[in-house]
Amino acid sequence: MTIFAQELAVLVFTKDILAESTLTGKSGKVDSQKSQLDVAKVQAITDAVLAEFPHTSVSDVRAAIRRKCNNEHFSKKK
Repeated sequence: MTIFAQELAVLVFTKDILAESTLTGKSGKVDSQKSQLDVAKVQAITDAVLAEFPHTSVSDVRAAIRRKCNNEHFSKKK
């Protein structure tokens, strides 16, 4: 499920957008603000994952997208 959700996120948003965004628009750093991912698109990804993997929770899908944003951000920094 995790890979499916993360790859859908890349297809919908691109790696560059994921690297510069978060689900909520808030960053872990006090002085850093990132853009928020489009809520409707995140919901569409969530719906697609839940349709494919019915025993998955919404929080698991959101965690996978959040992880993908973090991974892309760190990959871009290198």
